[in-house]
Amino acid sequence: MIPLSAFVCLALLLPLAVDAQTPADGDDKAPQTANSTTGIPTFYAHARQVIVEAEVWNHADKKSAGDASWIPEGALTGAPDGGARLKKVLNLMPPPARGLTPGDFHVLDNGVEQKINYFSEADFPAVGTTTGFWRLDPTTRGMWGTLLFGSGMPHAPSATYLIGYVPPAPQPGDCHTIQVSVEAHPVWVNRREYCTMKNSDPATAPLEIKLRARMQEFASSSAPGAIKVSASALAFWSSGVLSLARRVPPAEVAPVTPATDFTYAVEVHDSKAPTTVQIATQFTLPYLLWNAPCPKNAAIYVLGMVFRANGELETQFGDIFRCDKWTSNPAEEAIKKFYVKAGVPSLFDTQIGLRPGEYEMRLVVSDGKNFGRAQVPLRVQSLDAEALTVSDVVLNSIIRDASWIIRDAAKVAPDPVIPTPLISKKVQFVPVPAHPPKDGPLSVYFEIYEPLADTDKVDVSYSLKITDLKTGSLVMNTGAMSAADWVVPGNVVIPIGLKVAIEKLPPGSYRLEIRASDSAGRQSEWRQASFAIK
Repeated sequence: MIPLSAFVCLALLLPLAVDAQTPADGDDKAPQTANSTTGIPTFYAHARQVIVEAEVWNHADKKSAGDASWIPEGALTGAPDGGARLKKVLNLMPPPARGLTPGDFHVLDNGVEQKINYFSEADFPAVGTTTGFWRLDPTTRGMWGTLLFGSGMPHAPSATYLIGYVPPAPQPGDCHTIQVSVEAHPVWVNRREYCTMKNSDPATAPLEIKLRARMQEFASSSAPGAIKVSASALAFWSSGVLSLARRVPPAEVAPVTPATDFTYAVEVHDSKAPTTVQIATQFTLPYLLWNAPCPKNAAIYVLGMVFRANGELETQFGDIFRCDKWTSNPAEEAIKKFYVKAGVPSLFDTQIGLRPGEYEMRLVVSDGKNFGRAQVPLRVQSLDAEALTVSDVVLNSIIRDASWIIRDAAKVAPDPVIPTPLISKKVQFVPVPAHPPKDGPLSVYFEIYEPLADTDKVDVSYSLKITDLKTGSLVMNTGAMSAADWVVPGNVVIPIGLKVAIEKLPPGSYRLEIRASDSAGRQSEWRQASFAIK
């Protein structure tokens, strides 16, 4: 057996705080479980908190024309020709306006000035919304991922501000305009409006009727398709709630919540709630790039259908990513004059709620011309509220700092971030169906549900083992390892994120298994997931 020290390294970051939160001024209620008309609990983020991202520049004058001293060192890393061409473009841009305060901003919602209750000058890296080699773009129905080549197209350094406010309660289907201004400064905001859903059911996809019919037909056909699609479906009994903490006395003038008071808390479902199923769909189109400006009607469509064992349709979900979906700030527009290709998404993550049972999930991806599909069997187990339980195991993820969730919320709030982020010690795991890289560690995420954690002092451990499926030999066995470093005080969910070194394993197929145990003498069943090393 290969020594354990050659395989396991653990992420060591501080756990999230999950203190009790109170509502923001003007908000109706703190995050909580809501009952639908069918009596099944669902979980969601604050319904009225709006966050908007604004970039602000100083006006450039003739004296400062060509001054690039404001460009941070390393900002041009990865650009062709060492960034020389891009630097010429940035020299024409006005410098960022850093160090502004809430009093410098005017925020209008439907023309009415709003009281800022959250403000932060965001210190995001110069490569903008990329995380590693991925760019992640949230919508109200899921998260799209675009794999960038090299370091991708660098984003211009900027002064980025996250601004929050609570508008009057919107009605279903209402659209509100957003205006942000700073006197004597050019301002770009990431969105100009937000709309509340007429139908709160995230399974309802806004696909064109004719294309939806073609995708549904293709899902049941035997045609090979020009788009390669793979998918995974993973079950959890928890949900996340992004909450705005108010710890500033109301008597103070224009209180502003510090950025650290935005907390992403994890709540466990009760035994009657539907299981949260995280769905990751990865696909490869016949082309990798879109031209700029975008070709007419260029878009990617995803449609998922979940069938019961008797063949009846249980639910469906989907989304559209249009080439021109996101507006670019002035710096990006200038850069596009030199970089005239845009990456095409190849990943879509979302989630649905399912009752316990046996299902088949069919996923179809199309660009309106080409089609591809995948079928995934799905077994959803019920939660025993009194038992020590382990969730499904996520293998191979995009890993990023959990602080990015606030920026994700700035694209969709007051709608919740979907899918619920999988977070362990301030590290977010975004599932990817592809095989893990052969020259890097295997990321592993799972959750332990310990009912005794909120009443009695109990020590929880987990065991991890890997079996070579060809030989049947055990190539790794950790034995019982303490989960204490991952425990979130007051929460029965223990989210654990690991990096397991598999670089020395030979090519082949493997099974990874996880089991939890506690000091009360209880053990969970083994949870398993398979992976291959090419």
